[in-house]
Amino acid sequence: MEKMEGEKKKIALVTGGTGFLGKNFTAYLLEKGWEVVCLVRPNSRYAHLKKDGIRLVLGDFTQMDVLREAVHGVDAVFHLAAATAAVSIEKMFEVNCSATENLVKVCAEQEKTPVFVYVSSLAAAGPSTVQRPHEESDACRPVSWYGKSKLAAEFTLAQYADRVPISVVRPPIIFGPEDHEMRKWINAIRKTGFFFIPFLRPFRFSMVHSEDVSQLLLLAAEKGERMPHLSADELETFLRRLSSPKKLSEALPVLENGCGIYFASQTE
Repeated sequence: MEKMEGEKKKIALVTGGTGFLGKNFTAYLLEKGWEVVCLVRPNSRYAHLKKDGIRLVLGDFTQMDVLREAVHGVDAVFHLAAATAAVSIEKMFEVNCSATENLVKVCAEQEKTPVFVYVSSLAAAGPSTVQRPHEESDACRPVSWYGKSKLAAEFTLAQYADRVPISVVRPPIIFGPEDHEMRKWINAIRKTGFFFIPFLRPFRFSMVHSEDVSQLLLLAAEKGERMPHLSADELETFLRRLSSPKKLSEALPVLENGCGIYFASQTE
């Protein structure tokens, strides 16, 4: 949404602003006329955000007063921050699930409730095939700690959906400017002429450009459908199934068809 002359700027809180997607998305928001606030850890590298005129709030997701300061007065919260690796599944859930709940809980306290856009992952849905790509209405079968923690965060958010307008975006592998990990892959192929394929069999990956994800996140905030409410009992049942490998082999429940969950990938 472009800012009209004389119109008050909308304000967005972005978490994970120091990361690869965060750098691209904050630049996109500024380009679209938004005022941007970033929650950053005191020991992170945030000089580039300061240079861009972004307001910084220093702290972490365990500090509720800091979260209240960050959320106060914003029109939208874009929760990009996440851990993709951890020493244990408990630590993974602490970062990706508990932190998300603390943030949405503070949003629910606000007199003017912001829209909450959560950047989940295609890993929350689990793997698919070329012949049958995932659809939003499919039941989820995550196989990794990361995927399980992101799906748990989605269901935790649904507990607050009666108080906070929430949309979820599930991007696959993201590439684009500032993507140092992808650059390592490309440089290795350039140097050796080889690319290691796990299990020595063909793999296909869903990928999407950071610019496309940035556009989708803003569209989700402005025009997206919202998640339905989920009761505490339903969440408890879900988390019990998520922690049981035997029951996880069955399909995990779908919230509802068209429930404010969006994939960000291309099938061709």
